[in-house]
Amino acid sequence: MGRPAGGPGPRCRRAFHRSALDVARQAPDAAGLPDPLSGRDDVSVRYRNPGGSPQEAELTTIVDYDSLFAAFPDFSYDAFALPVEAEVLDESGLGYVRVTTFSEDYNLMARLWEFHMTQLIDAEVPALIIDIRNNGGGNGGLATDFAGYFFDESFVLSQRLYYSETTGAFEAQGVPGRLEPAPFQFDGPVAVLVGPNCASACEGFAHAMTQGGRAIVVGHSPSAGLYGEVGRGQYNMPGDLSLQFPTGRPETPDGDLLIEGVGVVPDILVPVTYDGVMGTTDAVLTAAIQALLDRLGK
Repeated sequence: MGRPAGGPGPRCRRAFHRSALDVARQAPDAAGLPDPLSGRDDVSVRYRNPGGSPQEAELTTIVDYDSLFAAFPDFSYDAFALPVEAEVLDESGLGYVRVTTFSEDYNLMARLWEFHMTQLIDAEVPALIIDIRNNGGGNGGLATDFAGYFFDESFVLSQRLYYSETTGAFEAQGVPGRLEPAPFQFDGPVAVLVGPNCASACEGFAHAMTQGGRAIVVGHSPSAGLYGEVGRGQYNMPGDLSLQFPTGRPETPDGDLLIEGVGVVPDILVPVTYDGVMGTTDAVLTAAIQALLDRLGK
């Protein structure tokens, strides 16, 4: 039903830690902006609010690694946290499931998912929120199996194509990816939370959940748009580094390029606010709760 999409392992994570800081140091120079890590104390910013006139403000720069690291989920990776966790939200009574990867052991993931789905159904939660905002992907077949708990019919999701040197075109290989129903289904309304850290198999799950309008997608922005098949593009590099790049082209049953370069676009695009940036509120989760309550007529 799907192919592994290559989530990052520990070696990739160490490499990412080094490169992220390098990028943070180099990006300001590339954009012609002052580097907050260079020791400069102040900067003048000229801006204009919608409908207003130009203004200037003097800002003082500080060295702030906390916010830098907070922007990259791998820096806060907890090796002891379970990859699938669930709860019933107190105020709304809605179910909430967070899936942080599709790369862990298949049996562990499948058992955790089935356990939580059973518990939530037994608790008679009226609707469900699935949070995959910080899920770097992994096993595409596992992601599709998870989606099978929300559909009672089988259908084709996608087809992988690979470039042929002989014909000079991409040609289909293998059987199309299909979604098969799970042994039981959750039949209430569903919201899926996405963001730019949802990549690869994570995006495949989100896309599957949009079929037939089964779920609403909520987020500040689309998912990463990294859905090309990378199983044939894996390379080990010197210095304990690894490299992967896509070699397979994903297409819909109608022949359109699927997800790659675009991502899964939210049905509800949530504005970025000051409170959200400062971490005092989760605007995406709040929007999803409200959307589901509206759908339930509450």
